[in-house]
Amino acid sequence: MIEAFNRKVADLRVGLLPSLVLLALIAGGRLSGAFQLLEWRALDAFLRSRPAEALDERILLISIDEPVIRALGAYPVPDRELARGLRALQRHNPRAIGLDIFRDLPVEPGSQELTLAFQEMGNLFGIEKVFPPAVAPPPDLPPERVGFADIPSDADSRQRRVILGAQTDQGFRFSLALLLAQAYLAPENILLEEGRKDRFAMRFGDAELPRLNPTFGGYVDAKTGGGDAQILLNFRQGAQPFRVITFQDLLSGDFDPDWVRDRIALIGVTASSVRNYVNAAPPSVINPEANWVYGIEIHAHTVSQIVSAALDQRPLLKSWPDLGEYLWIIGWGLVGVGLAGYIRSPLRLLFGVLVGTIGLTGLSYWALTAGWWLPLIPTVASFLCNSACLAIFYQYNRVIQTKIEAQQQALALLEIRVAKRTAELQHSNVKLKRAKDAADVANQAKSEFLANMSHELRTPLNSIIGFAQTLIDETGLTPNQQQRIGIINRSGEHLLSLINNILEMSKIEAGRMTVNETCCDLHTLLQLMQEMFLLKVRSKGIQLRLDIAKTLPQYIYTDKGKLQQILINLMGNAVKFTQQGEISLSAKIMPKDEDAPALLQIAIKDSGVGIAPEEMDRLFMPFEQTAAGVSAKQGTGLGLCITRKFVELMGGEITVESKVGVGSCFQCSIPIRIAAAEAVANPPNQGKVIGLAPGHPAYRILVADDNLDNRLLLSDLLLAKGFEAQQASNGREAIEIWQDWSPHLIWMDLHMPEMDGYQAARQIREMEQRQGGAGEPGSRRDSTKIIALTASAFEKQITPDPGFDDCVLKPFQTEEIWQKLVQYLGVEFIKTNPTSTEQSAPSLQTMGAPEQISPTLGQMLSQMPVEWLAELHEAASELRGSDVLRLIEELPPEQAELTDQLQHLAKTYQFDQIIGRLPSLTEPESL
Repeated sequence: MIEAFNRKVADLRVGLLPSLVLLALIAGGRLSGAFQLLEWRALDAFLRSRPAEALDERILLISIDEPVIRALGAYPVPDRELARGLRALQRHNPRAIGLDIFRDLPVEPGSQELTLAFQEMGNLFGIEKVFPPAVAPPPDLPPERVGFADIPSDADSRQRRVILGAQTDQGFRFSLALLLAQAYLAPENILLEEGRKDRFAMRFGDAELPRLNPTFGGYVDAKTGGGDAQILLNFRQGAQPFRVITFQDLLSGDFDPDWVRDRIALIGVTASSVRNYVNAAPPSVINPEANWVYGIEIHAHTVSQIVSAALDQRPLLKSWPDLGEYLWIIGWGLVGVGLAGYIRSPLRLLFGVLVGTIGLTGLSYWALTAGWWLPLIPTVASFLCNSACLAIFYQYNRVIQTKIEAQQQALALLEIRVAKRTAELQHSNVKLKRAKDAADVANQAKSEFLANMSHELRTPLNSIIGFAQTLIDETGLTPNQQQRIGIINRSGEHLLSLINNILEMSKIEAGRMTVNETCCDLHTLLQLMQEMFLLKVRSKGIQLRLDIAKTLPQYIYTDKGKLQQILINLMGNAVKFTQQGEISLSAKIMPKDEDAPALLQIAIKDSGVGIAPEEMDRLFMPFEQTAAGVSAKQGTGLGLCITRKFVELMGGEITVESKVGVGSCFQCSIPIRIAAAEAVANPPNQGKVIGLAPGHPAYRILVADDNLDNRLLLSDLLLAKGFEAQQASNGREAIEIWQDWSPHLIWMDLHMPEMDGYQAARQIREMEQRQGGAGEPGSRRDSTKIIALTASAFEKQITPDPGFDDCVLKPFQTEEIWQKLVQYLGVEFIKTNPTSTEQSAPSLQTMGAPEQISPTLGQMLSQMPVEWLAELHEAASELRGSDVLRLIEELPPEQAELTDQLQHLAKTYQFDQIIGRLPSLTEPESL
């Protein structure tokens, strides 16, 4: 074993230099932008493949398409027709109207009518173009109701980002989308403010819009502008994200008024002849067959993104810092190095590379759905290059070493045969002994590997499942957030079940599996199986029938855990391979002799694809799957093997009958003992723990674990319920805290650096004995309860160790923690009513109504010193909010009204209002 380990270490050292060269090349390629185009296309593919979202009814699109232009008989659309459409909208009280049509010049007839509509409709917003070639705004609209419609594109001519604000010659200007979002959110008391994390970013309430910088996500040297505020477009996914009507429908009144009332209406040209469209990842809502997206749709996606983030907590796209992204890329490259160095079989290596690539892609996709853009293409390149290229290098090196070893062995054998022809028998004995020693070493290595893998896999799962269960209990989460946390929890538990399957199989082969017979409610267990798979069978359109014999006893003695796992495995297979018809689960008691135990017979019958006769011999073999199982691409091939082992361990037998195209029937006969109803203990209150009961003592709990996530998880649980908690990262720290703090109970991890949990527990017990007999009458301190925490399934039975009172296996359930505290400390908890479904509504913080700008603001500013006004003009023009606020604070107390007005404008990001009201600084001082 040591030689094999040294050989692998030597291989890794040999491949260290090539791996560093590959990592440097990939990092340099990303720095130079070599992966940028592929990274953009990967982002587009991820965005298009997200789950469909519901229709955003807050936005209505009004399309001026080719049929509308033909019906009107002219283009540009005459001002009179535009005025008619705007007044038709205004009659239904929209919250905001966005006119995505340039109107810097009149289009007769009807220019006076359109001018009057512009002046009378305070919720109407027009557009201008601020970047070359610029287009002037409508002359009849106030500047604060004009937003620019400029849309930047990337090097591949695709549009993935939008500009919300830009510094122009006329001051800082907002985009049409931002003005519409601001107008919609203002009645909700959600105002535009400067960011908290980034003071130059924009924020609506708690939704801070992450600014795009030149190295944001997959961008390299992106043109983001000096004073521009750009964000990545997180468009709304779905076949119909917004409701669309035509301009002709608007004029004729052929629409539902509720589509307009208190909503945002966007009017824009969608005629292909006008060419008002761009290339983008989302499909067009107005023309799904086109390969482009119209400008009005981009504005709609931008408004929806901002409003949904502020009101619905919809994720905004963010990215890691550059250092974090490069560490992520290098880390996966090192994973590829380890994979190539430790896996010798080419097929297994290919499988490992495939699984790693799929896992990395899935992880990046999941992160994007949560709002994080992680680098994918350079990371995959780092992983594949280091695993594939180094694998070839290692294989070549191993072939050379094997040939050298083979030649050395052949020479040694030749010398032995020439010198000692009569030692053949002794040589055979030596070979047998070596084979036996190698087998012993392999068995020991297998046990150590399973123990280590159990610990390494269960440790992160403890944090994942534990924090997920903690977050599920939070009352301030939205239903969508609770649903996603539930998915995380179920996924963690599913992964834990797969790990347990492999460990259970290993325990069975090692002869370490035992039957733990307890009293259980058989009827409830069977009904649980029906409820567990009911949703799955309904989604597939099949029926699930539960047939319980009238003579079936309710309470029996058996190994409940193994019986439940048997049912889950068999029912899961039946559901997986049945596409139509029905599945039946039947249970009955078979007749028995007086001296023989009762036999529980369970039959699970389905109308699925069936099993071919030639596959019956491999059905219960580990890691073997039938042709249907392989085509389904699910499972590991261990379920039926474990099922048969459990049935045989419990003293029963399992049989199967199947016909291809008709279905299968699995039957299990398991010996049981019938129990009386009095033998079943009353179930405890299953309500959630709220906190400690009134009048409880100040319980002190110490959490000793070298894993920070596990310490935080357990400490957060304890502190939230009213306990006092401290943390230790190793056994030595745990002893020091125990001496100074005297905790009532210690949660002790077994494997820690410097001093493990075994040594720490024994030293604490020895010090308790020296300090006067802990726990005895008259002793200086009571005996501290110590409960072991372990992620290794092979260390579960450690309670005979004199240092520990009990043991809990990671990942633990929170209810198990509370039960141990009740058992060893006598803790009394307050719990919720288990039948209660009330949930407390989250508290909402509302902001004050926007203040009005005084008409005398310009006059007040004209009385200020010229030097101070010049500094204020420079700071406001360059969007230096902190300098603007500093200058405002320099105002004397008698200028309180001016101070309040300027602070309001600065804190709401209205620097253009400040600049617009400053007096001219070029006039002579004598004036």
